[in-house]
Amino acid sequence: MATEIHIHVDAGRLNFPLRTVWQGVLSSAICIVHGVPDDIESLGIVFCVAPTGTTPHDPPTYRADATKQADGTWRAYCSPFVFPVVGLALQYSPVGMDSQENPRWLGTGQLNVVDCPAAGSSAAPAVVPRDTYIRNPATGLYHLLTATVDEDGNLTMDLSDEGVER
Repeated sequence: MATEIHIHVDAGRLNFPLRTVWQGVLSSAICIVHGVPDDIESLGIVFCVAPTGTTPHDPPTYRADATKQADGTWRAYCSPFVFPVVGLALQYSPVGMDSQENPRWLGTGQLNVVDCPAAGSSAAPAVVPRDTYIRNPATGLYHLLTATVDEDGNLTMDLSDEGVER
């Protein structure tokens, strides 16, 4: 499930920063924007990405288009490519188009994209990393260490009897 981020805009106080958003690198998010003026007919959220030095527009930006919901909020799905690299003190801005086809900036907030220990993967990490070997100083051989966890949370360790040279 994607992170749910609630953003509250106040069109009468655009000089006030929007909430700070923290997101994991390569993670997805659902942004729900509250307080959008009634005359806005389309809305998107523009995210600035940390500079990489390899893009023609540095820093690059990504836009997540939002859909108006029955309750008046706007909902945008932000796929993992919106947060491709780690970066602090970045920015995001909801921007809309009003009924007169005028672009409308609805504020800016700080975006912090932090390292994700799972590298964006939902796969649970192993209890002990694969190919973990323990050296027996008496023999100089390496023995494979494995671990399992049962449904009650009990941890079982296993050290192979046969050692290998490395």
